[in-house]
Amino acid sequence: MELAAVYHKADKSCCYALEKNRFLFRIRVKKGDMVSVILHSQDKYLPISRQDTRVQTVMERACSDEYSDYYEAELTFQVVCLRYFFELTDFNGERVFFANYKFSKEIATDTDQMFDCPQNLREEERFLVPEWAKNKVVYQIFPSRFASSKEVPDELWYKAPMGHFENL
Repeated sequence: MELAAVYHKADKSCCYALEKNRFLFRIRVKKGDMVSVILHSQDKYLPISRQDTRVQTVMERACSDEYSDYYEAELTFQVVCLRYFFELTDFNGERVFFANYKFSKEIATDTDQMFDCPQNLREEERFLVPEWAKNKVVYQIFPSRFASSKEVPDELWYKAPMGHFENL
């Protein structure tokens, strides 16, 4: 198992909201190195003795490039704060747990040892794609910005950015 090739960052590049209460998690590993990748998650604040919120989700290989395999899993949860870690198993049967940027042979049991799902994954930060734009490529071109032979003051052409809720 090539541990140096394992990459996950607990931020919007590797875990983010897809819609309300539904999130996508990603991890990158060496190409052809893993037989399985499992995402373990649980509520940070609810003790297991009170309610067992632990969930194991098998991650699927979403894509590959020349050097890496990228695994993804969607997870639906309704908790204030989620803690999670990964279980990596290679083709030789070696199993390693990856939690809070550390590798271990032992499963993480203390939530302080796990990745903390970013609290900035609030619903209002999700980008909502309008129906007319789904599965389409959209170009926004401002010819006056790069094809003008004269200086144009910003206040003549500039308009404050639109949010994704306007004009829907």
